[in-house]
Amino acid sequence: MKLVQIIFCFLLFIIFVNAQEKVAHMPKPVGGMESIINNVLYPKDAKKEGIEGKALVVAVVDENGDVQKVSIANEVNDLLGKAAMEAIKKTKFTPGKDENGNVVKTEITIPIKFKLDNCKKKKKEEKHS
Repeated sequence: MKLVQIIFCFLLFIIFVNAQEKVAHMPKPVGGMESIINNVLYPKDAKKEGIEGKALVVAVVDENGDVQKVSIANEVNDLLGKAAMEAIKKTKFTPGKDENGNVVKTEITIPIKFKLDNCKKKKKEEKHS
């Protein structure tokens, strides 16, 4: 039984695409959401301290479906931010396509929520009582 439950919200937003080119088909992870889930490791120190949060990972997916750059778009614990960026870097995507079906470099934002299960939370609360 896992002690940690990681919830993923997979919402993709276009910010800029090759000089603001329109994207008709957004990049998607090869293997679906499961591929991202399998790449996420909840940091041990974050678990120990009962740290939860949501990281908004901004990723640039190139024409081959590889992640070229990642950054965090919101304020989140450094441990969670680094874990989220590492997971996205390891993920292969199908590339984005423009209205003519040409593959294009695409910037996407992927929210990743880190949440501890209730058992871990209760232990943390008891410890501080």
